[in-house]
Amino acid sequence: MSQSEKIFVNNFGVRLDSVDYKFICDPKGNANLSIVATDSTNIDECDFEHIVIRLLRTVKFSPSDFYSIGVTVVLNYSLNEKTKESFETKKELLKYAKEHVNVLINKTPVCSSISAIISEVTSSFGQVPIITSAQIIEKKD
Repeated sequence: MSQSEKIFVNNFGVRLDSVDYKFICDPKGNANLSIVATDSTNIDECDFEHIVIRLLRTVKFSPSDFYSIGVTVVLNYSLNEKTKESFETKKELLKYAKEHVNVLINKTPVCSSISAIISEVTSSFGQVPIITSAQIIEKKD
């Protein structure tokens, strides 16, 4: 991470938490379906030693449901002691981490791995694979 940032990471680990695939129904006729992919994050733990982030990527269809898939991973960042120098309290660190969670995640290859899992599952049995972003999908206002 650059010197202008306040969180300094020594290393990180990632584990797959869950994959949830649900077939809903075959689209009728030549339906015009749009793919809607979203990411949601939650900071499960945050202190001066580590930050644990849960990331869920969900893919659904609009206007009707064909199937849905959700992949959840947990990232565990081990923090450098320099991080403590940037914040007076854990509450300040948590606030900063929440505001910069996308930056923390995008500095890892985790979104590419999630995309690979989704494409593998959705391409099973001759279906067209769904390829999602290799970066966090930003919420649109």
